[in-house]
Parts: sequence; C-alpha cells; structure tokens
Amino acid sequence: IKEDHPEAAEKEKPTVGMLIADYAAQFEVTRWTTPTCGVKSSHNNCVMMLSCKPEVVKKVVRKWGKRKASAGDVTRNYCAVVYGLFSNDHKPSAHHYNMQLDDLLHFMKLGFTLHGEWFIRGLRIPRKRRGVASGGALPEEPATVAGRKAVDGTRVSIWFEEQMDFYSGFVRYDTKYVSELASEGKAADNDGDGSPMHYLLKYDDGDDEHISWRAIQVGIRNITSGGFIDVAHQHSLPSGQINTDNGKLWSLRDASPQDLLGISVPIFPEMGDIIEDTDGCGSQFQGQTNAGRVARSASSAIGVRRKSAISMPGHGKNHSDHEGYTMDCNLKELTLSNEAPVLSGTREIALALAQHRPEPTQTHEAKFSPWAPKDVIYAFYDNALLARAHQQFTPYKNSKFYHARTGMQKDARTAETLGTLNVNRIHCACESCKAPLYDYQNCLVKKIVGAATQVECKRVRGTAAVTTQTQALADFSLQVRKGSTWPLRVEEDQEGEEGRFWLAKITGDPERLEGTMTFAGQAFKEGWIVAKAQYYSLLRERGGEAARERVYKLLPTDTYLCLNHIIRLGSPVALVVDSKAKSKPKPWVLKAADRARIEAAL
Repeated sequence: IKEDHPEAAEKEKPTVGMLIADYAAQFEVTRWTTPTCGVKSSHNNCVMMLSCKPEVVKKVVRKWGKRKASAGDVTRNYCAVVYGLFSNDHKPSAHHYNMQLDDLLHFMKLGFTLHGEWFIRGLRIPRKRRGVASGGALPEEPATVAGRKAVDGTRVSIWFEEQMDFYSGFVRYDTKYVSELASEGKAADNDGDGSPMHYLLKYDDGDDEHISWRAIQVGIRNITSGGFIDVAHQHSLPSGQINTDNGKLWSLRDASPQDLLGISVPIFPEMGDIIEDTDGCGSQFQGQTNAGRVARSASSAIGVRRKSAISMPGHGKNHSDHEGYTMDCNLKELTLSNEAPVLSGTREIALALAQHRPEPTQTHEAKFSPWAPKDVIYAFYDNALLARAHQQFTPYKNSKFYHARTGMQKDARTAETLGTLNVNRIHCACESCKAPLYDYQNCLVKKIVGAATQVECKRVRGTAAVTTQTQALADFSLQVRKGSTWPLRVEEDQEGEEGRFWLAKITGDPERLEGTMTFAGQAFKEGWIVAKAQYYSLLRERGGEAARERVYKLLPTDTYLCLNHIIRLGSPVALVVDSKAKSKPKPWVLKAADRARIEAAL
C-alpha cells in the first residue's frame, strides 16, 4: 500500500469505526417453572459490535503435525461488544437503538455515557447529560458601548428546558434597539436577575431574540463545556455477599478517573466517522428517526459523522448473532450453577453478568479477526428512559429504496431545521466513496451502485415530540370502557373461520399489572395493561358481498386480554341485537359499516 493511500493513513491515524448491530431474539432466565408457580422472565438485547483502531501485531503459529511453525505481522483491530439489555415491556425500536449508539459514541470518544448504566471490566462508567454548565462568578457587563460591542460575533448556546436541548447562534450589541428605546424614554426589559436584555441573539434556524449579558456569559460557558454536566446514577451498586453458600462479595464499583485512565478510556478520542451495518427493519434501523439522526450526526456535539448501510437482507445474520448467543449461554451457565443467583429483573441480569463474566470467553490476543472482542460491555436501560419522548423528523420520498445514507449536515447553524443526507441504492466502499472521503461525485463504480442523491430530512425547533408505543397504549386504554366491544388482531397462524379479527366485550376496567400473573395457563407480565373480557363466537355471515354482516353469540366465560392486541379504532364497534332471531339468547350482529372500519385498520 502506498503511503498516500487511505488505508495506510487509517493505520497510522485511525478515525473511522465500523459498527454491526442487531436485536437478538428475546432471551429468558432459565428456571424451573410451572403454569402456576412461576414464569420465566424474558428480556430484550441489542447487540452492538464496534471495530476500530487497526494495529500491526505479531502472529505466531506453532508447529502442529505437518504444519510448520511460522511468524509474521498481521493487522488486528480493537473490538468491543455491547449488550444493550432492557425489559420486554418495550419493543426494540429506533429510539432505543439511537440511545444506545449515542452512549457508545460518547463512551469511545469522551469516556462517559448519556443514558444507560454501563459496565466494563467490573467498573460502572460515569454518566453525564446535556445541560447548563455550572461555574464560578460571571464577568461584569462593561459600562461602555465599545466594551459591550466586544461580544459582537460571539457564538453562544442557550438551553431550552421544554425541548431539553441547546440552540445556538451569534450575538451582537443591538445599538439600533438601544437608540430607539432611548428616544422613547424607555429602557430594555430585564431578565430575572435584573440584567438588561439589549443584546440580539440570532439563532441558527433564523429566529432571534434579545438576551442579557448574563445569558451571553452562560451561553459562552455552555459552548466551552460542550454542554455536558455530571449526573448521578439512579441506582446504587450491590454490596455484601453474593451467595451465602460460597461467601463471595460483590466487587462492582464506580469508575474513578484513575480507573478510566488505567483501561485507556476514552478508547477512541480520534473518532470522526462511523459506518453502521444493519438489516432493513423499518421500526429499528431504516425509519425516519434514524435518518434524521444520521443526517445531523456530523454537526452534533461530538461531531462523529454516521453512515448507515442496510447491507443485510431481511433479518440476516452477522457477527453480533454469535455474540448474542454467547451472552445467552453465559447467563444460563450462571443460573444453572450455584456460582451466583440471578434474580428476576433486567438490571439484575446486567449486574450478574458484569460481576461474573466481565471479559470475553476467548482472549483477544489469541484471535486475529477484526470482530474478536477485547472488551465486553453490559448496558442496562430502564423503562423510564425508553418511555421518554423523542424528536420527530420528516421522511423523504422513496426512503426504502435507498440502502446507504451518509450524514452531510456539517453546519450546526442550519441543522436545527435542515438535515442533509447523501443517499444511494447500495453501500459503496470504493477509494472515492469510502470514509472519511465520501467523494460520491467521483465514485469509481457508479455504473454498479448508481448515482448518489442528496435529500433533506427536516426537523423544526419546537415540533411536538413523538409519543412512544408504551405511552400511546396507555393513552388508548383510557378509551376502553367497561361494556364496550372491540376487535382484536389475530396472528396469522391462529386464523380460522373468523378470519383476521375476533370480537370481545370488555367486562372490567383496564388495569396495569403490578406483578406477573397466570390465568387459565396464559402468562400476563408485570406492566401489561389488561382487562377482563368475554369473547364473541361467529355463527354465520349473511347478506350480499357489498353489505355483508356477521352474526355472533356472546360466550359466558370470563377471560383476560392484553390491550395491546386490540385494533385501535377511533371508537368501539356497535353490535345490535338480532331481534328477528328465534333462538335465545338472541345473537348479536356486526353491521357491514363497522366490519369495513375494522378491516381498513388491519
């Protein structure tokens, strides 16, 4: 490789990371259970693997049979695997994926996380969040016009509590505004601390407002600090004996600055680009939430540009599947032995694995694959984090057609509203298109991958946040009243004569379960919203094709149903009594209009 070739530069001064990620199948804590005495708890796991920082190492092959001993230089990457563990109360989503990826990028580049509780080598990583930096006394405002005009062109970052985010812009002393006020015999309005607001701040998205000298100084401090402040972890670490049988003690502890320095954290402060390789699941990796975050990545607080590649068709397999299986085996080994009791709960699983399996099953030095993990990280995300509202972005046309997206929004001044993406039909890694060049106009294989297109994935400041699926279900449950009738979605393998939906009459008010329960052999888990109900049984259909009605009888047996199975119509369906029927009790009729409304919502 020539000295000016990108690969040669990457070995000497690496700045690019490669990420593969996928949601593993829900794993269960293995225990002896019966339908009445216990239920296996199941949990979600987002497996991320980051490979970066190539280095040349000596590979020694020992003599074995007819194989000769040899030694030579090979290239090996640093690799970390992150197990993002969270409750099955929440579905895998782009919201969680971006939250975990945010944590990974901040940990690799800055040495802390923003959201989750992370463990590496028995240490809990510090956590910070975006917020107003604290500090000492602020400088006094100059008394002269010249002194005040010295701040002209200064960039500041203002915190908006409602949006939980910073918005930045440039300030200047507004002499015209001051003169107009003076001619009217007025003074500028004061902020809450009595400081006059006669400085004009023009935000990057075009809005402007008058602020005070004090607000300017706080805004400058926010720019200098990067907008991060220390946050205490919500949960305390366990202490004392792990298992009374063997007397071992918990050893997990919070990482000190010296601890982090000892394990070379931050691990990759030079990171400038990351390439994500995932499958095409729309709700997890390919939707507008991902597109909006990818578009603005280069102008974010840490400045790591993201390129998202949908390179695995369907739910394809990659290295993360093997690592997910490895974690599952480690957990089963712990629960079936007396080494450590694994209590119920997702965080308890993360704690047990961090305590007893802090390192990879095979040493990094013994393997030379770019995907051989050197570090194992266990990351726990609680329900409060996953229920948090998140930003909304505007989709762009034909988004499913483009399987490669690169964030090109470098200018933070316009990132509040615009989000520029370079999109292409497939991922290209030719010498022109590869990171960190991204010279798509001079692609060497354009006839194969097609021409790159630039699109916008917009977000407007102040846009209402997206409601999470969990919150949406809670809001919908308020519409479900005792005595109302609702359709339920039927799984494909359970479809029979009744087709794609069933009907049920709600006989009790909905409630959120405070603990797992079993009813008639069916498990209903903690946190689920359920209601007592009675099912309708289909007797027959009648009428012409254009006005086809269904005739039902109400079954007397009470059962429980999970409200997540209900088809969310704007209002319940109205069944009417078939007064002409001779049978008793008289059956119920689903009119053609309500049937059409249900089928349109499927």
